[in-house]
Amino acid sequence: MILLNEKICHIAIPKTACTTVVQHLYAKHPRSNVWPENELVFQRIKNENFTYWKNVGHATLKESIIQQPIAKHCYKTCTVRNPYDRLVSLYYHCYRAVFDSQLRYNQQFWINNNYTTCLKSFESFVEFYHNEFYPSLQEDEQLRQIFATNTFGNPYEDYISLFLPQSAFVFDDDDKMTIDEVFRFEEIEKMLDFYEIPTGKRHQNKNPIKPQNKQYIDYYNKHTKDLVKKFWEKDLDLFKYAF
Repeated sequence: MILLNEKICHIAIPKTACTTVVQHLYAKHPRSNVWPENELVFQRIKNENFTYWKNVGHATLKESIIQQPIAKHCYKTCTVRNPYDRLVSLYYHCYRAVFDSQLRYNQQFWINNNYTTCLKSFESFVEFYHNEFYPSLQEDEQLRQIFATNTFGNPYEDYISLFLPQSAFVFDDDDKMTIDEVFRFEEIEKMLDFYEIPTGKRHQNKNPIKPQNKQYIDYYNKHTKDLVKKFWEKDLDLFKYAF
């Protein structure tokens, strides 16, 4: 997300409180000053190898620069989250998409691909991520081809963004990061203060079906812990996180 006049670019990594940030900025600034002008905007992105559709509300830094070259010259921020904690949040996000009777907004993606059984438990979800998506994450183009038909035209979800590691949003191919300020979800008040988000408007996207009395460590056993360490090793290393 880019504030064009202020030249501030916030890379909205899913499941890192980005909804709180972007909703505040959309409410505070005229749409003519914001890119993209709405939260859910699919655009065709063309890089050196292929073309794909993407919800640019969750554009990576590379994609932001492709679509809006001014991003290269902006003051760039993002928020990162402990990968173990983020995966628990991602599980409940996907679970709600299928099983919450009040908000079954993307059942077809899971049903059409015979993925619903993986959402019956957190362990099966971690195994599903490892077996289905981790191999594809090794090749960015392959991942985009897998999701190409599932994301275009869907006004609610962008599975490309959801399943990408956080490092893919802000690091280049040489593991160099050009973000000016990296906030941590664990110290979220610093990010909220930076964007001057009022106290009453903070934490806008809490999942109502996620138990609030459980910590992320309560969801893991040795098997799932080892799998996350394998497929998000880069995030753990580059952002200096541990279990």
